[in-house]
Parts: sequence; structure tokens; C-alpha cells
Amino acid sequence: LPSDGSYIEGSFEVDEAGIVDVVEDESLSDYYTVGSHVNVKFGKKGRFSGVVKGYNEGHIIVEDCSGGIWEVEPEQVSFCSDKYIHNDY
Repeated sequence: LPSDGSYIEGSFEVDEAGIVDVVEDESLSDYYTVGSHVNVKFGKKGRFSGVVKGYNEGHIIVEDCSGGIWEVEPEQVSFCSDKYIHNDY
């Protein structure tokens, strides 16, 4: 806020559609470690690299190099080196 500004109570709204609840899934956390660099495949040619951020009801939450959050199936994920490699989505 500017130094002479003030906040008007109730003047903001949370976009709840953008919130992803991350629920710990023991079966996934044993294999996919948060912070692991992975490749994600979708469709015939789509793929990107990202970092595992968590788990949600049997899915893996992956953040791509531009900050996008993806909820993907475990079979779409493979491990890669410690750098982002490719984005094609």
C-alpha cells in the first residue's frame, strides 16, 4: 500500500479455483520425493520437465519451469536430471 493509503475491509476475494489441496499419499511419497526433478508425458507428443511439489489422492503435483502447477498420474512421470529439460505443452 502507498504510505498514505488504507485498506478497505472486504475489498479482496480469494480465487479458490486456483487452490490445490495437497494430501500426503504414503504410497507415492515412498517413491516420488518432493523436490525430485521429473519429466511428465501427456498425449502423444506433449511433455515437460518439472519438480515434484506433493501428492493429492493418488496424483503427483508437479510444478513446471514457468511456475504452472500440474496434477498428473504416476504413470505419466519419469525421473530426470536435476535441471529442467524441455517444455512442449
